[in-house]
Amino acid sequence: MLVATCTPSSMACLLRAVWRVSAGVFFLSLWGMAVGDKLLVVPQDGSHWLSMKDIIEPLSEKGHDIVVLVPEVSLLVKESKYYTRRIYPVPYDEEEMIPSGHMGKRTQSYFGK
Repeated sequence: MLVATCTPSSMACLLRAVWRVSAGVFFLSLWGMAVGDKLLVVPQDGSHWLSMKDIIEPLSEKGHDIVVLVPEVSLLVKESKYYTRRIYPVPYDEEEMIPSGHMGKRTQSYFGK
């Protein structure tokens, strides 16, 4: 009999193997629900957006539906055929945004402005 010949350590191995197989079957059964076609992107202006744009365009070409959520004051994120742009209001305008960037603050502190 199989149970009589199992040692405690081999029984633990058998239980781990059964658990792994059952977990694998469970995750494979979820595969159809886990495949995502929609992507929400909330980028920052600057190099972050330029890097993200290189990822978004090929995903869009493969059929993904991409929505990019941007503030109404954005320097680089413009309309595109690769994504839908949704705009949200912010309490500042473009004039306030440019000097308050990290380079503006750095030069103001060096030159006392």
